[in-house]
Amino acid sequence: MDGNKKVLESLKEIDLFSEMALISNDVSFTSLIALEGCELAILTRDKYLLLPDDNPAALGLKKLMIERKKRASDFR
Repeated sequence: MDGNKKVLESLKEIDLFSEMALISNDVSFTSLIALEGCELAILTRDKYLLLPDDNPAALGLKKLMIERKKRASDFR
């Protein structure tokens, strides 16, 4: 890798990225490089906010965000 690039995580099928921008309403500056062909789905903040609280996808996303926030705070 370049001097200013670093592999933070390798994603697998159905993994998510930049999900914290959904709750923070910030612009995500995440860059990804696909090592093989892939398909992406985009969930906008507007669509995310329309999901009912008991929607399984919304619940899974909230759980993931809580786990990632905890992991991030462990690095500080």
